Amino acid sequence: MSLNGSTTSTESSTIEERQNNSGDSWFHGVLQRQDAEELLPKHGNFLLRASEVHGKMSMILSVRYDGKLHNFGVNSDAIGNFWFEGTHREKTVEQLLQWHITNGIPITKISGVKLGAPISKPDWIIDHESVIFIKKLGEGAFGEVSLAECEIGGQKVEVAVKTMRCQMTRETRAAFMKEARLMRKYSHPHIVRIIGLAVHAHPLMIVMEMCPREFSG
Repeated sequence: MSLNGSTTSTESSTIEERQNNSGDSWFHGVLQRQDAEELLPKHGNFLLRASEVHGKMSMILSVRYDGKLHNFGVNSDAIGNFWFEGTHREKTVEQLLQWHITNGIPITKISGVKLGAPISKPDWIIDHESVIFIKKLGEGAFGEVSLAECEIGGQKVEVAVKTMRCQMTRETRAAFMKEARLMRKYSHPHIVRIIGLAVHAHPLMIVMEMCPREFSG
């Protein structure tokens, strides 16, 4: 059901489950609503993301429809079925979304929201596997800062990585993502540039260009 005031099933798919059950190019990892809204410019655009709902990390479908961002929890059960409402189930989230697209069925009757074109992951969302840690440089408010290598455009680049502690609260996670969102928008010679975010698993990571002067000594 829609997260905009309606109830959701207590059985929702987790980040780990999505790796086997969703279209990977549509899944954007742990994203805040503000980030999802920026990525969905047109009517019918949609993406999948993870967000904490009632203390549990859940799969969320975000859709731009009639000028608004609509968010729906993806329900699941113990035998691997996925659905939004009603009796129709599918074995993967991707199959469920394709069924709604092919048949023109709204995600929920009350919302009337129908799916258009999916939005793939932007370049600034980085796979965890692309980041190779070299050594710890220090600690920040949210977690550790490390020297690492990151594969970008087929080349390995030396980067600084800020990781978020896994035991962080929802509020702290939101603050971490807000910091990343703000830093990503800045382009200034005296401000460290954000290369991207790794948000598909824990720990969440902000990948930044390496600034030798800041970490020397």
